[in-house]
Amino acid sequence: MSDSSHPSPTQTSQENISAGEVWLLRQVLSQSALHAMREMVGHHDQPGRRIEESAPLYESKGIAALCKRIRTIWPKMRPVRMISFNKIADTNWAVPWHQDRVIAVHDRVDINGFKNWSRKDGVWHCEAPESVLARMLFVRLHLDDAAEADGAMEIALDSARHGRVSADNAEAIARSCQTTTPQCAAGDAIVLPMLTLHRSLASRSLRPRRVIRIDFADLELPGDLNWRT
Repeated sequence: MSDSSHPSPTQTSQENISAGEVWLLRQVLSQSALHAMREMVGHHDQPGRRIEESAPLYESKGIAALCKRIRTIWPKMRPVRMISFNKIADTNWAVPWHQDRVIAVHDRVDINGFKNWSRKDGVWHCEAPESVLARMLFVRLHLDDAAEADGAMEIALDSARHGRVSADNAEAIARSCQTTTPQCAAGDAIVLPMLTLHRSLASRSLRPRRVIRIDFADLELPGDLNWRT
């Protein structure tokens, strides 16, 4: 895992993603941007909440700063989905080893490889094919400090090399990889290939652990299928 304030764009976009690299970007957010994003996200009582594309967060200085850092390595990447999470006493949970393979789209269009359709809060979601997921990143932008005791994310390094992994095999493959739980300060970001196996345990500290997850992609979807953003 690369721990850096300014990662060096030494490879092409696709080479970096397929290599399964993970970056920990320090101090992505200034204190003023961090404060503004905390105000925008608030203290919701849901484990996870989708952020609407019309929300001010999408145009915030904090997201602009993050996108600038991401594009130093992947110039064509853009955010295609945002979700906020907050672990507190009333919304404390554990998630087993898994991959995130769901994307949000404008409308349902039945195209080969896009499956397991569902409609959540009026938004169509589906599981994307590996050819799309391999061109995506997911980023966790921390609005609070996050250590292992706070239920921080544990990562199976290089697990994205395995491609699509079934739920039945996720733990075994994760255990075959080196794992790490990055210690993040408020304003730090973790950048991972979309197919990276990860999990989180329940918080033991019960301090607020607000995180914004942002999915990035550098491609358009096929046919009449379009990203929600």
